[in-house]
Amino acid sequence: ATPQERSATMTSVCGGKSDCIEPEVDMTDDASAESPSFNDMILAQWHRPVEQTPLAKDLPRLCRRTTIFTHDGKEHTFDRRKEDGSFCRSIAESVRDVMLTLVEDTEGAEEALQKGQQIDEMIVGYDDNADLQELLLHLFRIVGEESPTMRLLRYCHQNVVLCSMQELKDPTTGVMANLMTKDIRTPEGWRFAISLADQCQVWHVRREQSVDLWNNTDDHFEVEWEVRITFVKERWEPSVASLRITKLETAETMSEHRETELRSTIVGDLIIA
Repeated sequence: ATPQERSATMTSVCGGKSDCIEPEVDMTDDASAESPSFNDMILAQWHRPVEQTPLAKDLPRLCRRTTIFTHDGKEHTFDRRKEDGSFCRSIAESVRDVMLTLVEDTEGAEEALQKGQQIDEMIVGYDDNADLQELLLHLFRIVGEESPTMRLLRYCHQNVVLCSMQELKDPTTGVMANLMTKDIRTPEGWRFAISLADQCQVWHVRREQSVDLWNNTDDHFEVEWEVRITFVKERWEPSVASLRITKLETAETMSEHRETELRSTIVGDLIIA
């Protein structure tokens, strides 16, 4: 679908009825205290207990949108489909595949086989209509909550995205502060990736579209941004987070002045380094 076509059909997940969770940031009552930096906010999310984050809810949503680059350079995806268009694997099985791909690459094939047998016993009977949150908490314990796998997956939830949106749309400093946008609720609207190659990194890619008043799509645009966290591989701990705009697509009918204004404002800018 074109950006204009999607504009008429997509709605914002953070508007109206929403399952978005506001990022929790420790703030003091002292009005003069400095707000935490973006980097500090992202690192603080990693230190929260897993059960106090939306991980058990969001990993099932993201597993088929996840890409893992293992240390040997191979790319692993988890969205294979049958000829009729249906998925080859259930959501529970796809979560299993994501977790065991990480276990094998960080702890070895034998450990993956052992943990895989336990996981396979747990996921029997779960279809895509089941509530998987309680199941996932059990799977996290099987894999090991302090294992490299879980230390990487701690960032696989929407609070990381919400912290980033807060930074992008900060009324004082945000480069998207004056842009009215909403989610693209398709697989390309929110993707997750982990790289275990040269650098160990975890990142979210988000794509949003303009809110077109009165259904006038002449100035419709879509913007893509990513939040990327680099880990210290020896300790499997995050060290630094970055946030940047990566792509801007505009309607062919957009005025030259408006397109120039958008591109000079938001594209190619490293926002947090």
